[in-house]
Amino acid sequence: MIKMELNYGRGVAAILLIRIFPNPHRSATKALEVWLAGSLWGNPIRVDPDTWHVYGLWRRNWSPVWVAFNTNTIQVIVPRKP
Repeated sequence: MIKMELNYGRGVAAILLIRIFPNPHRSATKALEVWLAGSLWGNPIRVDPDTWHVYGLWRRNWSPVWVAFNTNTIQVIVPRKP
C-alpha cells in the first residue's frame, strides 16, 4: 500500500491510499464484473477495449473509491481525510 499526502501550502489537503493488485482474471471486463457483483458500486467508464475506470463506493462501508481495471492490474485509490 502506498500512502500519498497532497499538500497545497496550508497543511495536508488530502491523503490517498493506493493499492495495486495483479488481475487474476487477465481481463479488465471480467474483473470489473466480479467487483461490481461484490463490493463495488458505481458507473464504469470504458477507457479503451480492455481498460475500465470506476468512481464509486465500497458497499461495505459506503466510502468513496476510485478503481482502474486493466488486463494486468487492478488499481485502487481511497481518499482519506487528513
